[in-house]
Amino acid sequence: MAYEQCCIGRGLSTVKHKLDLMSYTYYAMQTLREQFEHFDKEGTVFGSMNRDNLGSIKWAIPTCDVIREFDNIVDSINNEIYISYTETKKLECIRGYAIHYLI
Repeated sequence: MAYEQCCIGRGLSTVKHKLDLMSYTYYAMQTLREQFEHFDKEGTVFGSMNRDNLGSIKWAIPTCDVIREFDNIVDSINNEIYISYTETKKLECIRGYAIHYLI
């Protein structure tokens, strides 16, 4: 899950739910990790997967209401993770500043 805007190009792609439910999409992709490993062995340097390959993976898809409810619950947890992440980055910066100027 990207916390910042990033460039998508060769060897990298994105997956986005049609209802723009980021948390559900992230964890749904995590549950498919084993199936993605099959495609990781294809290609020369990077794994190779296209839209048709992704669409051919069989898995249970809950109703939109269930997906929205899941996303509402998990999104608040992901927000806490993001807050912790940004606080950690700020503290690392402060520590680096203190070490550089105090030593």
